[in-house]
Amino acid sequence: MSEPAWNKLVEEHWTALEARPTTGEHRLRVSHLPVVTGEGPVAVAVDHEGHHHLLVPVNSRTKVRSGLDGPVLRLRKRPLEDEETYQTYADLACLRDDFADLFTKLCADVLSTVGAAPEHPVKGLYRVLDRWKALFQTQGPALGPEQLA
Repeated sequence: MSEPAWNKLVEEHWTALEARPTTGEHRLRVSHLPVVTGEGPVAVAVDHEGHHHLLVPVNSRTKVRSGLDGPVLRLRKRPLEDEETYQTYADLACLRDDFADLFTKLCADVLSTVGAAPEHPVKGLYRVLDRWKALFQTQGPALGPEQLA
């Protein structure tokens, strides 16, 4: 599937989830995507505040990388259960609506990468996050006032 197709698919799922009513403060509205890993399908979700989430299934014993807990993106381990299943996820959430388009592209990149190597979904997630992080990293200290002038 191409990147524009992944973008469209993710947006369609989030739009459908946003149209459903919330059922509680700590609950997510979840929709499974057609990317299936050894731990189960990847999913998207919307929380009660309207934040978008990408849920990558992981084994319950898998540790999820710490350190991504900023004002825009948050990555954490999240168990979810319904009447039939209990699944643990690496939950990547976008906490600001003004970054929704960029987050959609990030999610499309993750879906493409995880779909190509579904036996290691969390490694695919990390690979994409590291690649995007490298895009914005600087080498050396920040420029001072004189250098900026």
